[in-house]
Formats: sequence, C-alpha cells, structure tokens
Amino acid sequence: MLTANRFDEIKTFTAALHGKKVADIAVDDITKMAVMLAELAAEIERLRTPAQVPGRGHLKSIVLDAQGKPVAPPPIAQQLAVERREQYDADRFEALMAINDQSLWKKFSLRWGLAPPPGGWDNTLAINNVMHMVRLGVKDIPYFDKHLSAVTLRSRGHALPKGVYIDDQGTLIGVELPDA
Repeated sequence: MLTANRFDEIKTFTAALHGKKVADIAVDDITKMAVMLAELAAEIERLRTPAQVPGRGHLKSIVLDAQGKPVAPPPIAQQLAVERREQYDADRFEALMAINDQSLWKKFSLRWGLAPPPGGWDNTLAINNVMHMVRLGVKDIPYFDKHLSAVTLRSRGHALPKGVYIDDQGTLIGVELPDA
C-alpha cells in the first residue's frame, strides 16, 4: 500500500524532473522513476480489483424488489414467467377436459390460487357450471366440448357469455376454435 509520505516523495521527484531535458537526467533518476512507476502501477491494480474473500467465488449479487425480497434477474424471470403460463394452461386444460372429475378442478384451483365457489368445494353444481363457462372461453378446448358446455349451461337456465350463442341450426357461434 502506498503511504501518504511515499506519494508526496513521488510527486516532488516528478515535479523536479518535469523541467529537465532528457540529456540532463541521470541514470539513477531513471532507475528511481521505474521503481516509482512500478509502485504506482501496483497501487492502481490494488484499488481496481476488489478484495477476494476465499470460498465465495460462487456467490452472485442479489437483486431485490420494492419490498426487499430477492427476485430473479430479468432473463431468468422472463423464462420462468413463460414456463408458468404454459404450466397454468396445461393444468387448466387437463381440469376442463375432465368435466365430470371435479377433484381435478379443485386441485387446479388450489394450485393457482383461485377462490372456491360461494357454496364451498361441496357445491358441485356451481363448480360444474363454472367449468362449463370457462370451457367456452378457452381456445384449446375442441368445438364439440364447447358445444356440449353451451347446451348444458342453456339447459340449466344460464346465459352464455356475451357474443356466444347457438343459432337456429344448432351451431355454436362466437367461440375461438383451436388451431387445426
């Protein structure tokens, strides 16, 4: 480490050499300058490199959100968000295709934080109606299953979602169909 006295010596020495011509500089002065440059280079290198703590090379800096909780860096967070959406869609599709197995819908709802129906998980009719209504809005559900859900909801006296209806020929209109 460069002490304050040594730094002052270097400043004084370089100031004295500043006005001299190269021919007037002695060989001892050139040797002294080389030693001083080596000391300055070592000091700059010491200041530029952070202190190395043994056994901590594997640690990465932590990014915190507004509440002070750690969050994943953006590329990882974006990838996890995509995977989470895909998992949600897969779980929802599985639960909706098993329209008669309400335990799958309950499992899906609990996993993804959906509220139970007003009557609780024992209100099987409300759960079934919700499942039929959701099936009409999910693009991946096949047309036949959507039509079945629309007919079931109409027979139970429920209105179909806005823009969705069954025309005079019995065709379900206003729903998105899966890509062929």
